Amino acid sequence: MLNGRWFLSVDEVRIAWRALTDEAMPDDGLIDQMRALPSLSVMRRMVMETHAFQLSMPRGIAKVALTAPRLAIETQVDADTAARLLMLVWRKWHQMGVERPHWSVTAKDEFLPDRAAGNRAAFEATGEADVAMIVATLARAGLALEQFPHVLDFGCGVGRISFPLAERCEVVTGCDVSEAHLQVARDEAARRGFSGMRFTLVDAPDFSMTAPYDLWFSHLVLQHNPPPIMAMILRRMFAMLSPGGVSLFQIPT
Repeated sequence: MLNGRWFLSVDEVRIAWRALTDEAMPDDGLIDQMRALPSLSVMRRMVMETHAFQLSMPRGIAKVALTAPRLAIETQVDADTAARLLMLVWRKWHQMGVERPHWSVTAKDEFLPDRAAGNRAAFEATGEADVAMIVATLARAGLALEQFPHVLDFGCGVGRISFPLAERCEVVTGCDVSEAHLQVARDEAARRGFSGMRFTLVDAPDFSMTAPYDLWFSHLVLQHNPPPIMAMILRRMFAMLSPGGVSLFQIPT
């Protein structure tokens, strides 16, 4: 919004969301948030980062020919630029955490604030599915999840994956850039009586990775960061990974 005027109309936002995700807009609060963006191109990039958009993409559509020219991707920036980039990420996810913490993880209407409590089992099932993926991936390498006493769930949100991990591992650390998401996770950990869990706020330069861990996991998280921030996170991750440790993560390439 500039001088009390919206940059985008309600119809532009609804049409763009429908065109990109094949779904209706989940609520009016998100419409207002997107109307305040400075241009359609910025809104398009934001929508393309959501889980709803990822699910709408046909498999294989993003294939790049091996003969395609190399992309110029900036991964090194000065400290001031890194701080500004981190602030952009923080603002976006802090607002999501305050307004719709469960929805922000999956972008599914059933997890909006007024419906999340009634769909708790379905939400938890999405976390169990990701842990099943971890177990299967490790098994292909002849490893078992129980071999890793300390697991770090980077970009944990409200603990969707952290909690099923905590049922299988001794210690689980969940890290996220949004304090609002983390508070939901802490409240849930207290409700369940889980003592081997810790939820910490991500910030530079250590990104909440202050002690060694045995397994590092991150899914549908790094893609929400500019490439220089992704590189900073991964450098810190490998530096703190215990000898013999494993990292499993998804990243756009």
